[in-house]
Amino acid sequence: MAAATPTLTVIGAGLPRTGTSSLQEALHILGLAPCYHMNVVADSAARSKQWIDLYQRQARGLPLTLAPLFAGFKSSLDSPASSFAPELAKEFPNAKVVLTHRSGESWAKSIKVLFFHHTWSHFLATFWSPKLYWQNVLVDRHVFPHMARVYGCPFGSAEMMEKRTAEIKAAIPAERLLIFRVEEGWEPLCTFLGVPIPDVPFPRKNDKAEMEGVSLLTYCYESQEIR
Repeated sequence: MAAATPTLTVIGAGLPRTGTSSLQEALHILGLAPCYHMNVVADSAARSKQWIDLYQRQARGLPLTLAPLFAGFKSSLDSPASSFAPELAKEFPNAKVVLTHRSGESWAKSIKVLFFHHTWSHFLATFWSPKLYWQNVLVDRHVFPHMARVYGCPFGSAEMMEKRTAEIKAAIPAERLLIFRVEEGWEPLCTFLGVPIPDVPFPRKNDKAEMEGVSLLTYCYESQEIR
């Protein structure tokens, strides 16, 4: 008999740049991997195309079935998956939901740092990398505009953080929801998930200093997209 396909047990509802990379590493340590994160989507043109098709179906008012996209994954975080956290919570009724968040002001500043350091390098890299080309189409034409329409404010505005938090709190029962800042570390996360606290420091990934030192052209070179 074939092994049972893993099903989502943790659904991330946080916006990008709210500690989702740190939480992804934490979930790996807790044995809740593989985790479906934007970095999984970015590494596959086919996955980006799947999401583009899903956004287009949504725009036409067609029914959406999300579960097949997550076959084999135990957890999900970051966009585009987190934009559909309420829908995922319905398709995976036994999963717990973690809303990573930070102050609206600090989040807006973080998004500006991301755009400043990545916009042009990302644009140039798409000429050589099909994966980055389709990720760019997904994010710029679908993910960001979808968020702006849903929340009625520009992507990256402090207001968006407040509206996302209110949306998730209204959509997810309190017993299924953890509102979490990665600075809080292991204790609230492990208590919520019902797992032991690991004997290692809580991971910290993609902080401001790291983001300022990263180039997507470097990413493409190191991933052998352009050599």
